[in-house]
Amino acid sequence: MTIKYGVLAVPLVMVALTAGASAADIDTNDDGLYSFPEMEAAFPDMGVNAFLEIDSDADGRVDDAELAQALDSGLLDPPPERTAAN
Repeated sequence: MTIKYGVLAVPLVMVALTAGASAADIDTNDDGLYSFPEMEAAFPDMGVNAFLEIDSDADGRVDDAELAQALDSGLLDPPPERTAAN
């Protein structure tokens, strides 16, 4: 069975993020994409090399499909749960 990213990307991202930060929490400027600073804030253990690997089209931003692929492949762990102090 082949999973095509794009159609399933948003639901997969939302499921993966439900235990931690939501997509809206990560996308702080509300442009629908995730910059390195946004991703770094949500995934504190992610370094610049991981970001560059996740950003498969090398446009400097991560979209939902790229994020879903990174979470699905284990390149990224779901973000830590946010508490009232976060």
